[in-house]
Amino acid sequence: MTLTYTSTTSSSPIALSSPPARRGILVLFLVVILLPISFELAGLRLTPLKLFLLVTVIPLFIQTYSEVDKGPSWVDIFIFLHVAWVFLALVVAHGVLRIPYAGITAIEVVGGYLLGRLTIRSYADYRWLIQALVIVLVLLLPFAVIELLTGRIVIADALRPFFDTPFRGYSAYGRLGFERVYGTFDHPIMFGLFCSFVFANAWMTLRSASYARAIIMGLAFLMTAMSLSSAPLLAIALQLMVIIWAIVTKGAWKTLIVLAVLGYVIIDALSNRTPVTILIDLATFNPTTGWIRIATFDYGMLSVRANPVFGIGLGDWPRPEWLTSSVDNFWLLTAMRYGLPALAFYCVSLALHVLAILRTPLESEEAKSARIGYLIVLGSLVLVLMTVHVWGAVAVFCAFYIGAGSWLCTGETKAAPEKATGEANAQDRTPPRYTRFKSRDPGS
Repeated sequence: MTLTYTSTTSSSPIALSSPPARRGILVLFLVVILLPISFELAGLRLTPLKLFLLVTVIPLFIQTYSEVDKGPSWVDIFIFLHVAWVFLALVVAHGVLRIPYAGITAIEVVGGYLLGRLTIRSYADYRWLIQALVIVLVLLLPFAVIELLTGRIVIADALRPFFDTPFRGYSAYGRLGFERVYGTFDHPIMFGLFCSFVFANAWMTLRSASYARAIIMGLAFLMTAMSLSSAPLLAIALQLMVIIWAIVTKGAWKTLIVLAVLGYVIIDALSNRTPVTILIDLATFNPTTGWIRIATFDYGMLSVRANPVFGIGLGDWPRPEWLTSSVDNFWLLTAMRYGLPALAFYCVSLALHVLAILRTPLESEEAKSARIGYLIVLGSLVLVLMTVHVWGAVAVFCAFYIGAGSWLCTGETKAAPEKATGEANAQDRTPPRYTRFKSRDPGS
C-alpha cells in the first residue's frame, strides 16, 4: 500500500460511475446541507443530512473497497481509524446507551469524507462543485441581506411551524449596527465559514474572465462578512494573502513555506505566548473574547493531559467558575472529547492527504490551478479551526471537502491527446465537456 491514492475501476454499488449520477447525488447533498430542520426519531435528534448519510454511508464504504483495486489509501485508513476511535471513546465515556449517538457522530465524518472522495473524480467535477457553491451563495444572498438588516432568520422562521429549526441565540448578538446572519445553519460562524470555501477556489478554479472571478470572490467575501464573525473573516484574509503571494511571486511556494516556518520559530522565541495563542487572540472582534479563548485553551489542555487516551466524552471539564463550557477550538475539543489518538489519526490523515496531492505530477494547467485553490482553502480551514469549533452540517461539509481533494491523486488530472473525429465518435458518442483531460478512472 502506497502513500498516494490508488486508481479506481468502474464497479459501483451506488451508481457513481458517471458524472450525471455523481452530480445528482451532490445536488441532493447540497440540498440536505441547506435544510435547517431537525426532528426526533427513536430518541435521536436527526436532520435530513443525517438521514442522507445513514442511507449512503454503507454503500460508500463498500465502494471504497470494491472500486479501489488495491484497497483504501492510507488517508482512508486513518480517517476510518479516527471515526472508530471517536465511537470507542464515546462508548467508554458513556456506556452502551450512547452507541446510537456515537454511531451518528462517526457517520457524519466518514460519510462526508467518502462522499467527497467518491463523487469528485475530475477537474470537471471539482469545477462543477465550485460553480454549484456559487449558485448556492447567490440563492442565499437575498435571505442573508434581510436577516442582516432585520434579524429575522427567514428560511428557518418559515419552516418552524412544521419542524424544529435554528433560532437566534444569546451568543449571536448584533454587531456594528447589524444582525449576524445564520442563513440556514446553526450559528453565524457556520454560515460564514461555509461561504469562505468559495473565495480562493473561485479565483483558482473557475476559468473565466478575471473580472467575473473577482465578482464571485466579492460575493463570497460579502456573505462571509455578513456573519460578523472573526474566524470566517480570518479564513478569507489568509486565502487572500496567499493568492496575492501567488500572483506577486509567480508561485514561490517553497519560499513561502520557509518564511512561514521561520515566522513561527521567531514568534515562539521572542514572545511570551505561543503562536497558537496569538492566532486565537487575533481571531476575535472583542479583546475580552480573545482572552477567554486563551484561558479555555489552557484549561482545555489540562483536561487533555488528565484524560489523554479516551478523553471525557460529552462530559464537563474542570475549569474556573467564570469560564464557560464552550470550547472554540475544533482540534482542542476533539482531543478533549475523544482523546489524543482521535486527534492524531485525523491530523495524520490530513498530512498524508496533502503530501499525496503535492507528490502527484499534474500536466493540466487547469488541474494545477485547482490544486492551488483547494490547498489554500484547506490550509486556511486547518488554521481557522484552531479558533472555532464546527458541528452539524458544516462539520460534515469540512469532511466532504477533505475527501473532495482526492481527485488530484486519482482523477482526470492529465491532458489527453485529442482524438480524431471519427475515432472519438466511434468510442464515445457523448464525450465529456472537458475532452482535454484523460481520466485514469474508466468509470468517469
